Amino acid sequence: MAMSIKKIVFHAGQAHFADLSVQPNFATGIQSIEGTVLGLSSKTNSRAAVDIHGAVDAFSPVSISGEVNALSAALYTDLALSFRNMELSTFNPYSGKFAGYNITKGKLTTELHYKVDGRKLDAQHHITVDQLEFGDKTASKDAVSLPIKLAVALLKDRNGVIDLDFPVAGTLDDPTFRLGPLIWKVFVNILEKAVTAPFALLGSLFGGGPDLQFIDFQPGHAELDASATDKVRAVVKALGGLIGIAISHPHYYSSMVEWAHAFNVPIHLHTADQQWVMRPDPAIKFWSGDTLPLARGVTLICCGGHFAGGTVLHWAQGGGGRGTLLSGDIVQIIPDRKFVTFMRSYPNMIPLSAPSVERIGVMLEPYDFDVIHGAWFDRTVPHDGKAIVRRSIARYVEAIRGDGSAELH
Repeated sequence: MAMSIKKIVFHAGQAHFADLSVQPNFATGIQSIEGTVLGLSSKTNSRAAVDIHGAVDAFSPVSISGEVNALSAALYTDLALSFRNMELSTFNPYSGKFAGYNITKGKLTTELHYKVDGRKLDAQHHITVDQLEFGDKTASKDAVSLPIKLAVALLKDRNGVIDLDFPVAGTLDDPTFRLGPLIWKVFVNILEKAVTAPFALLGSLFGGGPDLQFIDFQPGHAELDASATDKVRAVVKALGGLIGIAISHPHYYSSMVEWAHAFNVPIHLHTADQQWVMRPDPAIKFWSGDTLPLARGVTLICCGGHFAGGTVLHWAQGGGGRGTLLSGDIVQIIPDRKFVTFMRSYPNMIPLSAPSVERIGVMLEPYDFDVIHGAWFDRTVPHDGKAIVRRSIARYVEAIRGDGSAELH
């Protein structure tokens, strides 16, 4: 029987969804639904125009638009769905069951496109997760057996955002085809790659190939060729890109101009060390004063000491939110990692004066940090960093101002 519906109007509507298969049960709804479906027909080639809008939990906009043929035996769908700024904690029943952790913080935005033509499905899922943080571990037996927190940390960019695409294709005539499990399988595969082969994952997502973890040099040369430089660019892009280069003091200036040109970013140097710049370049931006904010929660601090413009970087969200200090040689971590120390000249073994060390303490006092990363790969304080700096300054000043009899504890 032929059928046609000229117009369907939605006004102040509501739609509710509940999944009782998970414990606790999942439930959500779309409120304030407004929109139209125009031109529904059972004719094979007919296309009805869909334009519907609403909000999840009143604060997260939802839109559904496109074309459908829902009344014909030859199903056709070409719909774009957008869900923006949804609270991730809403999905705790799923997160607790499948990820093994409840979610304490985060926002979800999705851009979905579903096309069904000739009973073949082409589904595109663009998912953006902002500031995802996990809370308590659950006792779920269905949780994926992966270090989920590490995988998520590897997928985040420098702003705490995860941006992923999940393409899925199949046929509706396949009795084993299930869209939800397929999406979950793609997601789990990405998590597995992030943990077991992070550079291979980064290479596939951002270019550079599967051997992105290897940077090749020509025998006897320290310079990177064009291919190796491209790999470095790909790694940096995958890790979130660069907004600038900041260098603690002149001993590390070296090839800063080449890298600034390679990534098209500025170099931030303190003006007190301007005399040591041997290769002036427009990319070099001199700053003055005590601090320079570079991004949200990222601040350069001029401590002086080793050089007049000696600079450290404070990262408020580093160390899992406990705060991190990147200290270079300005605050030098000693081998036992229980103390730090300070030097005016390392080659000449000339110690830093007590007032200069006390000033470093004054400059760092307003900032919280638990982790300290020094200039060398093996010099890291994993915990209690600020207390160690305070204790070290007191010990250093007592020793440098005294008569040499002060006991070092």
